[in-house]
Amino acid sequence: MTYQAPVSGLPLYHSVVHIGCVAAANVKTGREQDVFDAIWAEFQSLDMHKVDIKNGKVVQGELLTYYGKDLLGSAHEASVLACLAVEDGVQNQTPSLAREILVEGLPISGGGADVILRYFDGRCGNWAEFMTEVVKTQGFDASVRNIRAVNGYAFKVDPTIKGQGNAIPRENVWPDHATVFYNGTIYDPSYGVCYGDVSTALDELAKNIVSVGIYDISKLKQQGLQYTGFISYTTDTTITTTAEKRAKIVWH
Repeated sequence: MTYQAPVSGLPLYHSVVHIGCVAAANVKTGREQDVFDAIWAEFQSLDMHKVDIKNGKVVQGELLTYYGKDLLGSAHEASVLACLAVEDGVQNQTPSLAREILVEGLPISGGGADVILRYFDGRCGNWAEFMTEVVKTQGFDASVRNIRAVNGYAFKVDPTIKGQGNAIPRENVWPDHATVFYNGTIYDPSYGVCYGDVSTALDELAKNIVSVGIYDISKLKQQGLQYTGFISYTTDTTITTTAEKRAKIVWH
């Protein structure tokens, strides 16, 4: 049973509804915030699974990950890796499944539950949408908010920080990062972190700002592929204060 009737028009995937209902069932106060907190606790655990049915019973299915899978096995793998070869002495990141690459027609670049439950893996945008979809099954709303670095900059997160279902996410440098906004607070389901209010969230993410060089993707496009990987990144030593770093990111 849901907390309230699901938001109209929401695709009701079994796993999405199950996660929301199990969380809501444990809330005795009847408060919306408490239902949201219970849902957030599921994402904060970094141990989320697809829900399966076997012999008429609900069982734990595949582990769901954030940048947890490589592109290995793709028919285009060799072409992609050849185009991302070492250039100017800087090795590009190995492409991950969740990266926006058009491989064998896989719709990886959009969607929440439809991507994560199909591939058991996703980017920050997929995870943010997935969480809002779980919330919406309980009849109230949360929104996806994107925190973006300005041109020439990117976010570089410590690669040892755990992500969803993944001790070491395959990629940790990106031009933006998707989060969830609810009741004045920013939540990051990809890493299971609550940043607090918007100002605190921007201060925290600004610590990860680096300068970047973007890979020329023309060769990939010639082969019908798309890869927006970074060729290099460096710490910009000319910006040191929180205010200077904050000026390099945009929240919307």
